[in-house]
Amino acid sequence: LDVKTIIIDEETDKNRRLFKRIFLAWAKKPSIGMIQMFCVGCRSGVLKYQHPLMKTYNINYLADGGNLSENTYHKLGFLGLKHTSDETIFTRSKDNTAESSRTDTKFPFLFAIAREIFKNPHFLDPLIFIESAKEFRQISRKFPNGKSVFKPLIYEKYDEDKVIKVITEELDWKKPSYCRATWRSDCKMAILKNYCYFKMVFFSDYDLMLSTRIWEGSIDRKEAMNRIEEYNNFDTTVINGFLKSVGIEPSILHNAIKLWQDRTNIKNNA
Repeated sequence: LDVKTIIIDEETDKNRRLFKRIFLAWAKKPSIGMIQMFCVGCRSGVLKYQHPLMKTYNINYLADGGNLSENTYHKLGFLGLKHTSDETIFTRSKDNTAESSRTDTKFPFLFAIAREIFKNPHFLDPLIFIESAKEFRQISRKFPNGKSVFKPLIYEKYDEDKVIKVITEELDWKKPSYCRATWRSDCKMAILKNYCYFKMVFFSDYDLMLSTRIWEGSIDRKEAMNRIEEYNNFDTTVINGFLKSVGIEPSILHNAIKLWQDRTNIKNNA
C-alpha cells in the first residue's frame, strides 16, 4: 500500500511466558469465562503503543479495522455480565464521549474477573496480575483532546467477495493453509480459543460472526450453515503445534477440556 510500516517486537518472549502461565493456571480449573484471558499480552501490547505512536507521528485519528460482525457479546455472558452498548469492552469507541461513558461496563468486568480468580487461585501469579492490571489501565485510558478512534467498516457495508478479490488479486494476500476461515486467520491464538469454545459450549466466534452476517443480509442461512460446519472442523495438529511452540504439552489442553465436560456433564460428540 506504500504506507510507512512500523513493527514493534519488544515483548515477544515475555508474552510467551505470560500466555504459558495463564494457560496452565486456566487448565488447573478450566472456566469458559477465562478463555479470553489468553490474549492479555497481545491486547495490552497493542494498546500500549497506540498513544506514544500517535504522539510521535502527530496522528490525530486511529483507524480501527473492527466491524459489527466481530462483536462477541457472549464472552461477557460467560462472566455473568450483560452488554449495555454497541461496543464490547475490548474495543475503542468512535469518539471520546462514548468511550468515557462506558466505565460502567469496565468495572463490573473487573469484578467478574476477580471473582473468577477467587475460584481459581492459580491465577494469582505476579506476572499475570501485573500484566492484567496494565491492560485494564490501558483500556480505561482516554484519548487526549484532538485525538480519537474511528471504525470505517462500521459505515461501509461488508462485501466479502469484493474484499477477498482485492486483497488476493491486488495485494497478493494468501490465506494461511492451517486455517479454514479467512477471519482472523493470522492468529493461532484465535484458533485455539475457538477450539476451546466449540469443545466446551458447542459454538465458537465463527458462529456469532456468521449469525450477524445473516442478520444484516449479507449471507443466507444455508451458506452460513455450510461454512460453520467447515470452520468448526479444527485441525488439532495445528493447535498442538502452537502449544508445543510455547512449551506446553498438548495433552494439558485436552485433559482440561475433558475435565470441564465431566464437571458439567457435557460431552461433545462432534
